[in-house]
Amino acid sequence: MLHVFGYPAVERQHLEIQDGVRVIIPHPHQTLPWTSGTVRQWAFYAAADITNSSNFSLQIWRRFDESHYIFVGETAIRGLTRGFHMYDLTGNDDRLHFEAGDVLGIRFEAVNPIPYDVHPGHCEADETVDVMHVTGDLLPGQPYHFRSSPSPGEGCKMFSMFVTYVGSERFGSHIFSVGHSLYKIIMYSASSWEDADRSCTNELGDRSSLVNIDTEAEYSSIVGMLNSMDITNDLWIGSRAAADGGHGYTKWAQCHPRK
Repeated sequence: MLHVFGYPAVERQHLEIQDGVRVIIPHPHQTLPWTSGTVRQWAFYAAADITNSSNFSLQIWRRFDESHYIFVGETAIRGLTRGFHMYDLTGNDDRLHFEAGDVLGIRFEAVNPIPYDVHPGHCEADETVDVMHVTGDLLPGQPYHFRSSPSPGEGCKMFSMFVTYVGSERFGSHIFSVGHSLYKIIMYSASSWEDADRSCTNELGDRSSLVNIDTEAEYSSIVGMLNSMDITNDLWIGSRAAADGGHGYTKWAQCHPRK
């Protein structure tokens, strides 16, 4: 299932202007809502041409502490004219993988081509635009320091950009007992086995792996089997919607427990 996150990519009144090359996190309090997922497409409105020499990219960041974010990844955008654009991430190497709580970022030089409008009262009272001066290449997995740049009395800045993504969602859990021990199965929906595997790894660590379970009846039998096993760690069991868009949970995936 595809989802969108962000604001409508339409023509707006203002442009963000900064000295040098900057990264801004325009909406620090608005975070990607799912447990994990993959960005499949950027959509944005450009109020100015983006040349082949432009230092412009759309990014994913992860909060580290109050003044630092970890760089997750970016998509460099080049050679586009003014107007609305949908930029597909077609290959697995191009797609950006995110976790719940990640935020969107924009890298630009001097003038951000993505415009914004101001909407007082439509966001957090302490909403800011977090800004970082860039002096070189950004390294995925590394934290970087940002400064808060409030706009007193100006209100929310709504930038003309959004992402289309697929993600996995926790939708329930089941706790059962074996002897004197309690065990928990956490269920989630995922749009691909890749996303399911990534969710397993995020939850259980690198020792997790998937076992495909073909039917819900087989899933029920697995639950029964788990009740008879001496397992001391949580399990992560996920569901996958049918590839043809069918309803219900037609595929299941079991994550092995962490050792």
